[in-house]
Amino acid sequence: MENRLRFWIRFLLPLFLALFLGILIFMMAQFREPPGIAWYAAVWFIGSVFFIWEAGWWVSKKLDQHIPWQKATFKRLSIQLLSTNLIGISFFLICFLLLNYYENNFQNKDNPLGLIHILVAISEAFIIVQIINSIQISYQLLQAWQGAQLEAELYKKQNIISRLDSIRQQIDPEFFNDSLKELQALLQQSPESVGQFLSELSKNYQDQQSLLDANLLRVQKVLDVKVEKEPALVHTPPETYKSRFLVRTGNKLFLIPVNEIAVIYKDDINLLFTKSGKKYPVDHSLEELSKLLSPKRFFRINRQTIINLNYIREMRSESNQLLISLNIPFPETLAVSQRSISNFKKWLNEEA
Repeated sequence: MENRLRFWIRFLLPLFLALFLGILIFMMAQFREPPGIAWYAAVWFIGSVFFIWEAGWWVSKKLDQHIPWQKATFKRLSIQLLSTNLIGISFFLICFLLLNYYENNFQNKDNPLGLIHILVAISEAFIIVQIINSIQISYQLLQAWQGAQLEAELYKKQNIISRLDSIRQQIDPEFFNDSLKELQALLQQSPESVGQFLSELSKNYQDQQSLLDANLLRVQKVLDVKVEKEPALVHTPPETYKSRFLVRTGNKLFLIPVNEIAVIYKDDINLLFTKSGKKYPVDHSLEELSKLLSPKRFFRINRQTIINLNYIREMRSESNQLLISLNIPFPETLAVSQRSISNFKKWLNEEA
């Protein structure tokens, strides 16, 4: 905190405070006998105010290391008030006693030191400490609020950047190039299949476009988040994905957690293949499943298959194909389509 204090807060404000309170005490001293106040008493008073002011910052700096305002506000406030009052009142009273001793023994004055004088000095010190505390604590709370607001804005920007980067990685610049290569090979090998290929290509493009639009909408929602009165508590709601599927086999219903699903593939119908080797039908298309499952864990490697990252054992290139082996027995060969290889490699490199 000390590095952020401005010059006028650290030095000019306590000087103004000392002069203001000093004038009040000087006016009160005119009713004493004899009236007036000595120069050394003014120096003592201004020095005392500066000491109490600096002591308040020192206490707050130590408390920032152990009890910051964000963790325990009431506890921090209580300890800071108690500490600054003990230090400030003790110092003021000791200096008052030394000043009285100096006047009586070196200035040949006869200033009696009764209980009433000590109580007045304690009262003056108490008022001074509370004024200083109110200024310093208000400033500290303002700094804490501004820091929390800045932290919330930084979190919001990082969230947006992360989402935009995720969207950027989903855009495959080689998509059409790979598709045209595949189309050219298909024209040479099986011309009758071109119509079906183009239909699937169009549907795949529309699915990717829908997914991109959905992610852009999430980014827009993040941009629309407003900082509330307590910005440290503001955070973007997490994306929600399926954690389990309710499936039916015969007259029985089963709950299948997604972390137990190794592969989802199309074989006349869409099937969930679990780590135990069991298959269950699921009432969703692969396009719907791609949106319902977390993209950090599941990837659609081709038009018929979605795999779970946790069950990939190894990958190997073979005849311009990328083949995948799982760490559980699976009856079919898993191959990544050519147009998905680039995105698949990017997906593998993403942090969880």
